[in-house]
Amino acid sequence: METKIDVEKSIRFFFEDPEWVKKLLIGAALVVSVIGLPAFLGWSAEIQRRSIEQSEELVPGWSDLGGLWVTGFRIWVAQMVYYLPMLLIIFVITGGGVVAALLAQTMSDEAVATLTI
Repeated sequence: METKIDVEKSIRFFFEDPEWVKKLLIGAALVVSVIGLPAFLGWSAEIQRRSIEQSEELVPGWSDLGGLWVTGFRIWVAQMVYYLPMLLIIFVITGGGVVAALLAQTMSDEAVATLTI
């Protein structure tokens, strides 16, 4: 099965909606707030779902804000689970650096050099 991607349509579909400005401004306002981010993620997922189903109206409105928020929150949780190993590694590395810096203030230079080797 061969799929063809219409690059031009993927760029212009948003602007073909008669209410695109209103929908974009609401989305932008939600992204700025931490509480609204899951709703924006849900809205983005709904656009992708409609695109896959080749729906006539690709850009959803914001009338089902609660449903979009729940969907987006599920996506956010899945992303956090996916990124958890990387976040733990970063935490260990940066936490180790902080501990070394704190010890460096209280220990002699020779002890710090031993810890960093």
